[in-house]
Amino acid sequence: MIRLIVCMRKLPHLPAEEFRRFWLEEHGPLVRKNAAARRIKRYTQIHPSGAEALAGIVARRGGHIAPFDGLAEICWDSVEDILAASQTPEGRRAAVEIVEHEKQFLDLPNLQFFLGEEYVFIDT
Repeated sequence: MIRLIVCMRKLPHLPAEEFRRFWLEEHGPLVRKNAAARRIKRYTQIHPSGAEALAGIVARRGGHIAPFDGLAEICWDSVEDILAASQTPEGRRAAVEIVEHEKQFLDLPNLQFFLGEEYVFIDT
């Protein structure tokens, strides 16, 4: 499975509660609606949680807390599927619709992306 991890940043003027609501209640269903056209197999939103536990994890490792408002994980069966989705009129239309929607709540120039292949060690 190929996974795209997107480190999300909300628009600066948008309150955290409104960002969360919009992403969860409006954007998630939009991505679901367009999943077939984009050949997406799985879409996951990871919203911030457990600040106290996170502080302990970070303190033990000497790291820092990432300045993101959430993470999105989009999965495909292959890189070829990602590329193929951009070659159909439906796939291109869906991509435009998703990005136009993202402009309403995401700070697009400050998103960070990572694309990679998964290797599962634990799957219970």
